Amino acid sequence: MMRPTKSKTELRAVEKSRRDRAFQRESFNEQEERANKTARLRGLRLAKEAADRELAKSLAAEKAAAKAKVPAKKMRLIKRRQASENSAAAIPGVDPAGS
Repeated sequence: MMRPTKSKTELRAVEKSRRDRAFQRESFNEQEERANKTARLRGLRLAKEAADRELAKSLAAEKAAAKAKVPAKKMRLIKRRQASENSAAAIPGVDPAGS
């Protein structure tokens, strides 16, 4: 029994559909690779931004602490005033405000 042969047009159509499927598979794989790369880079960027924010917070806290730091000499004066105010407040009949 003889098989019917396909015409050249049918053979071209089969070959074209085979190439189209291969192209679609390749295109899909490229899109998937691009999406994975983008997701990985986005994750790295977000991690870096979070680390930068934490660093900025700690630097700001250090700067505020350094700015708020009172020299030792001035601190001793403040403590003396507070101590004298507390001792004056402890004495009955003495106005701690000094008026």
